[in-house]
Amino acid sequence: MKYIVYLFGVFLIVAGVILFIDENIVLGYITSNQESSWLYFFAVVMRLVMGTALIRTASISRFPLVFKIIGYIALAAAFIFLIIGHDRFISVMSTLVPYFENTGGWVGIFALAFGVFLIYGLKK
Repeated sequence: MKYIVYLFGVFLIVAGVILFIDENIVLGYITSNQESSWLYFFAVVMRLVMGTALIRTASISRFPLVFKIIGYIALAAAFIFLIIGHDRFISVMSTLVPYFENTGGWVGIFALAFGVFLIYGLKK
């Protein structure tokens, strides 16, 4: 499980750098694929996997309470996405994406920092 958290941390670092350099790469990709069912499936599955991995690795991390809280939030988000369904997921995505068009650099810095935190949190 800890390798899943490491992999997710690396993914967040790469995504953060890309968002910081040019947010249109990520936002354009999300906008052009927001109606596809695989994006919805990916969003749900990634949250389920990450939530489970964070909860399971909390005991070996430097910040067990933080890992558990973030894990439970990820699981809750996955279940909320399952409950609202694909059509409302599209509506949520189309509502939220415009808010990130001019703030991608800041979101990129946050994603980068969060990825580093996940990796650092597992290095005991």
